Amino acid sequence: ERWIAKSQDADTLTLELIDCVAQGESLHAWCKRHDFPYTTVKEWIDRVPERRERYGTARIARAEWHVADIESMLTEVSLAAWTSKMKSIRAP
Repeated sequence: ERWIAKSQDADTLTLELIDCVAQGESLHAWCKRHDFPYTTVKEWIDRVPERRERYGTARIARAEWHVADIESMLTEVSLAAWTSKMKSIRAP
């Protein structure tokens, strides 16, 4: 029932869903957070070609977001390792 009420405003729901996915949240996590059935939401997305395309674009943005996040973590780890090495070289 909540899904039926929420899905009545398709434009707002699509925008919310696409924004969350594009910012790194999976569709599964979004559905779980809202207590909506994954299959119902996925079928709703796939039912409209434009919505399906926007979701696909959001998934690409999600992947890019995760890549950037991983790169940031790797940079922090590399910097910490380099700093530790430099301290050990300088230690008497």
